[in-house]
Amino acid sequence: MKIVDILNEAPLPGASRTTAIKQKSANWFKKQVAKIRPEDTIIAKQNRKKWYDTVKRLQRTGRDMTDEQVYRKTLYAFLSSNNKVKLDNELKRQIGTAKLTDRSILDIMTKVLAARRAAKEAQS
Repeated sequence: MKIVDILNEAPLPGASRTTAIKQKSANWFKKQVAKIRPEDTIIAKQNRKKWYDTVKRLQRTGRDMTDEQVYRKTLYAFLSSNNKVKLDNELKRQIGTAKLTDRSILDIMTKVLAARRAAKEAQS
């Protein structure tokens, strides 16, 4: 065997380390996805759509939804079913301080679903 053939067959320096890092990050991602139920994501997206429809309806009726405090207060009322369901302090803080983007609202909706499920299990 020629030296050129040996060098061509040898893996690149650091290739095994790169592969190990990719595998580790893939395993971490799989664990994170497993924590969230797929149906929770679907339900959270449906709730987000309902929330956007509610905002549009409130704007048409004359409520100023461009005001951030009004928006957050209405979001809290929407998520707590007009204070029928108590949300924990972490969710209250997140609703009050989180940057209002599509992704953050979806994260909040997912956490509310998990909190409601935990509350139902505690009652049972």
